[in-house]
Amino acid sequence: QPQTDKEERRGTKQDAEGIKNRFEALGFVVEPYENLTCSQMLRTMREVGRRNHSKNDCLALVVMSHGDEGIVYGTDGIVEVDILLAPLKGDKCPTLAGKPKLIFIQVREFYMKDEKGLLNWVTCQWPFSVPSLTLA
Repeated sequence: QPQTDKEERRGTKQDAEGIKNRFEALGFVVEPYENLTCSQMLRTMREVGRRNHSKNDCLALVVMSHGDEGIVYGTDGIVEVDILLAPLKGDKCPTLAGKPKLIFIQVREFYMKDEKGLLNWVTCQWPFSVPSLTLA
């Protein structure tokens, strides 16, 4: 598996603060998390999926990281987006079934070192969709 040399996303703190302020102004309860490992991201999503969302009208999720099509990076590796979002599906989280899930994934371009230590730039400019995942 290639190792990433990820620079800090410039402007991340300002972006995160702006997003937090906007969602709070819209009446959302915001729970920020920073610099999670892959297992921490997955555990957090499972915990969110196990909550009782009966009194909530919707759920919003913002992921800001490095990534590529269909994947985001934790501090220690890669997580597939469909696996990350699976705990929000109706069969796993019945109190969110039929409710809107607002999913925003912002990834930054990065470069990867291959096994020979050569750098390869990856630019993430793709329309995000997970056609096999329905969050009902």
